[in-house]
Amino acid sequence: MARKTARRQTADRVVMMTNGPRARVGRILEIDRPRPRTRKKLLEHPDYCRLREGLLSFLKDCDQH
Repeated sequence: MARKTARRQTADRVVMMTNGPRARVGRILEIDRPRPRTRKKLLEHPDYCRLREGLLSFLKDCDQH
């Protein structure tokens, strides 16, 4: 029996929420890399570190409030 292989897709943006019961959209991080793209290609791209740092900074800031 043939199996279908699911293809993973990467998002065009990451919607980050604030903490708590009144959570709201805190920041939207746009992923402006051309498609098609793979996780491997994203990890190798020069902008990856900048995007990752933006996400981690947001999480750190939320954790301090």
